[in-house]
Amino acid sequence: VICGGPTAERGISLNSARSLLDHLRSDKVDVLTYYMDPKLRTYQLSNTQLYSNTPSDFDFKLLCHSEPFDSPEALVEHLKTSVDIVFPMVHGEWGEDGRIQELLELEEIPFVGSSSATCKKAFHKFNACQEIGACGYESVPSLQVTLDSLSALPEQFGAWLAEHAFDQDGLFVIKPCLGGSSIGVTVVRGSDEATATLQQELQSQQGEGGAETAEAAETAFVVQPYVRGIEFTLNVIETSKGPMALMPTEIDLVAKGKEG
Repeated sequence: VICGGPTAERGISLNSARSLLDHLRSDKVDVLTYYMDPKLRTYQLSNTQLYSNTPSDFDFKLLCHSEPFDSPEALVEHLKTSVDIVFPMVHGEWGEDGRIQELLELEEIPFVGSSSATCKKAFHKFNACQEIGACGYESVPSLQVTLDSLSALPEQFGAWLAEHAFDQDGLFVIKPCLGGSSIGVTVVRGSDEATATLQQELQSQQGEGGAETAEAAETAFVVQPYVRGIEFTLNVIETSKGPMALMPTEIDLVAKGKEG
């Protein structure tokens, strides 16, 4: 079980790993747990450590008491001869974006979950909506905005509003294309506030004198209309008879702290 990760969602990842361990415990199974810290160093944990610490505890305790695998590649090299199957439980980057899955695939290590290519498509919010639409399913109209398109943003945003007949004074949701589903989400009213918020977010990624940084080059935001309603999540599992959808689960939204 690999948990933790470099993002603010590593606290949620720990909860996921604990829940998984609760269900995997058996005399017939040996479960090894690994925690990835914000610098991508990974430590092997005891069950006691997993259940008794928070991300902030791990971030300073583990370095003092154990030797880490200094990169995801080093971790996967170790897993080749140590485990039969991997449960990636890292939330956000390195867990949901396909990167850890790609390393496992290269070494032919079995793992639970979708392939690296599928994870990569699903993790990017704008690309995921485009992919869903291309498969014939209805999705929320989305506009992608990058630093390269910033100068033409007012015209681009206006054309998108007109295309979908959206109210210029309506509510819109702005979120990073990459990252957790609720990390960095902003709700704005009207096209003027939406444009100003996007400009501020993207310009904050620029270096001194307006120079484009490597991080800014990969930064993109997606804009969508605010949708009122009840939110559900639904898991689909692969079986010998094809995909099977499990019962939908209603999501109870609560405010998040810095640890996720």
